[in-house]
Amino acid sequence: MDLNRNDLDEKLAFICSKSIVESLDYETAVSAGRIRSSIGIRGMGIVGCILLAAARRHGVKVLTGDKHFKSIREADYFGA
Repeated sequence: MDLNRNDLDEKLAFICSKSIVESLDYETAVSAGRIRSSIGIRGMGIVGCILLAAARRHGVKVLTGDKHFKSIREADYFGA
């Protein structure tokens, strides 16, 4: 799929209008590290832990098809 610059900017603007976009702050990074060391889900990477930490911070759920989130209460898993 080839996207020109205008298409890309339009799609990015749409995603940003429907999403929370924020920088990774110290507290979220530390929380993600704690989640990573305690969660016990083999194969869940630090990015998933950062998403989970941010979701907990904001009181929202992660909408995902990532199987690592199947048993996480803060996630709505829609995968097979």
